[in-house]
Amino acid sequence: MFDIWQPVSELRQLCLTRPLPEAFLGSDGLVKSSLLKSMDELLWEHTLSSFSDCEAPPHELIKLTPAQKWLNISALQKAIRRGEGGRAIQFAKQGCQLDADHVFRRLAVCALEDVGLGNLLAVASCLAVLGDRRRRREVGEAEFAGYLAQTLAASPKSRLACDLLSLVEYNLGFKPLIVEWAKEPDHELAKRVSDEALPIEKRMLATWLLAGTHRFQSGVLPKSNYRPRAPLMEEMAKARMPLIVYYIADRGAARTSDALFCSYLQIWFLVKNESEFRLVQNGLPSSTMIGNFPAEAYDMHTREGRNAIRACEINFTDEFFRLGQRVGSLKNLVFRLEGGLLDSEISTDWSATISLNTCLLEVGAKTVENFNLMCRSTSSLFPLLNLNRQKFAK
Repeated sequence: MFDIWQPVSELRQLCLTRPLPEAFLGSDGLVKSSLLKSMDELLWEHTLSSFSDCEAPPHELIKLTPAQKWLNISALQKAIRRGEGGRAIQFAKQGCQLDADHVFRRLAVCALEDVGLGNLLAVASCLAVLGDRRRRREVGEAEFAGYLAQTLAASPKSRLACDLLSLVEYNLGFKPLIVEWAKEPDHELAKRVSDEALPIEKRMLATWLLAGTHRFQSGVLPKSNYRPRAPLMEEMAKARMPLIVYYIADRGAARTSDALFCSYLQIWFLVKNESEFRLVQNGLPSSTMIGNFPAEAYDMHTREGRNAIRACEINFTDEFFRLGQRVGSLKNLVFRLEGGLLDSEISTDWSATISLNTCLLEVGAKTVENFNLMCRSTSSLFPLLNLNRQKFAK
């Protein structure tokens, strides 16, 4: 069994993992800002202490061109997911040559998206560090970024936060509901956020809408939804989520502007009564290098990767895809089979179900059998895909 709260015990503050007491809340119903600032300082001190005790081996770096910025960032996130600490250090330090601020933001997003429950302390630490550029520069940005990247790579992983967003993002049946619920007042959405009679995907839809989808955007939710996030943070406080989780949600929203923070309320509802977490070790295929970057870095999040996938699409038969979903499905299949692989992950029966449902939605598969067929067909394309990646590589 795996204890999701154990890493936080390093801070020696029992209050961080217990339900929020009333004394932590201000008159507005939110956790007091002074308490969150104290958390910033506590996490900074702990991270600096750990960093000073760590001796990273030297790494050979390449000099990046501006055109390689996104490939390098993609390679960084894939190395973290795969638990490849050496590569994670290299790509983090290389990225700081061009844009250190962007590297630290990406580390924080990666922590929220890919690590999550696997190491809540590491997630909170990345968010604390993101909030103070001056101190990062005093410490030495490249080495510090390498240390954080190595820490994330060494952590167990959980993509639950991302999976919960995908339950909304890829659910084609939600279109009428989105139009209806986007017009609802805050108090009606708040009821749905915690309504256990609703399926998790509908609770997640209400949560995301309550956050305000003008700032915390989605490809399917209205950009005209200008709600402030305070009502959602109030629901988090009412739910008595532990301070470490509230801190992650608050700083995740404020410092990354990424919708991933929304998921942490539903994550708390899911884990608060769960005691049996499993740590699953995954055997991963070896990675092929294309130029100076691993093949999995050339995915749908980079221009070179998108071009390579498009060049393969003509070889992919129509029978596996709904009309109009062909390109998106292939991109997501490549991600599921390669770029999204985790070296180790936290699992429960319900998280495995959420992950499977997310997979089916993302690729447009109606059944597990159909999904497996699509995966086999996509796997056969990888030799051609890598040839195309070499063609488009910088």
